[in-house]
Amino acid sequence: MAMWFVAVPMVQLVDVAALNFLAPLFATLGAFLLLGEKVGWRSGRWPPPSPRHA
Repeated sequence: MAMWFVAVPMVQLVDVAALNFLAPLFATLGAFLLLGEKVGWRSGRWPPPSPRHA
């Protein structure tokens, strides 16, 4: 975390904004690799889809 605050002034604002937008993807990748979380297109969907009534 401290390295982030050291690096931000050294990088252009556009690059910092792009990294901030990619933070959820980095968190998802870390959860998949380090914690073994299940990752899929619908794995983080909230609220859950309602059941279909036929």
